[in-house]
Amino acid sequence: TDATSLGLAPVGRARLVVVKSPALETGEEIPVDSMPVSIGRGSQNEVPLDGDEFASAEHARFEARRDGVWVEDVGSTNGTFVNGARVTTARRLTNGDIVRVGQTDLKVEL
Repeated sequence: TDATSLGLAPVGRARLVVVKSPALETGEEIPVDSMPVSIGRGSQNEVPLDGDEFASAEHARFEARRDGVWVEDVGSTNGTFVNGARVTTARRLTNGDIVRVGQTDLKVEL
């Protein structure tokens, strides 16, 4: 399926860029498009953070919706943060936001 068949407006080239991480390469780009992107220490995640001891096995999920790209903490121990503020419910992201998952910082590019 593609974004149109799911009823989503194309978000364009929405992506997360690794700013710093003990588990991922700085500058690595993670596309956020028609499918939700899970991130965490467990190998079942689309973005596994093996080596980030502060990330939970299932930590956060990014999702492209009709009205933008959203992040949601999925019950992590140490929390998910956007620009230093803890995410308590799903939050819409804006261009340039910094999302912290464990010790991994990701810059939002929309």
